[in-house]
Amino acid sequence: NLMCVVVLGKESLSDLEAMVRGHFGAIVNRDVRVPTGLEIGGDEPAFDIRSWPRFVRCLPVKDVRTATFQFLLPQQYPMRWRTKPTSYMSFVLGHEGKGSLLSCLKARGCVTDLMAGPALDEG
Repeated sequence: NLMCVVVLGKESLSDLEAMVRGHFGAIVNRDVRVPTGLEIGGDEPAFDIRSWPRFVRCLPVKDVRTATFQFLLPQQYPMRWRTKPTSYMSFVLGHEGKGSLLSCLKARGCVTDLMAGPALDEG
C-alpha cells in the first residue's frame, strides 16, 4: 500500500499493465501505515540544544574536502509527496554540472565532493 511505480513505454496500456502485474503482482499489501508527527520521537526534540555550539577538531587521514548540506525539515508526507520540495532542493544544491555550486567550490579548491539532501522526521 506504500509502493508506487511509474512505467513509460511504447507498448499499449494493457501490455504495460500486464508487464507490471507480472513483476509486482505477488507483492502483498500489508496495510502498513507511515508514522507521522508525534508518533516519531514523541515529545523529544530532534537535537538537544544544550549541546550547541560545539567545536570539533579532527586530523584528516586523506585529502578530501566534502561539503554536506542537510536541513532538518518538517514532515513531508502526506502533504508534499506530489511536489517533493526536498527532491528539488537536493537537485539544485547537488547538481554537478557547469555553473553548479560544486563546480564553483571545486574551482576555489574548497571541496572535492558535495552532498545535499533532506534530513526528515519521517525516517
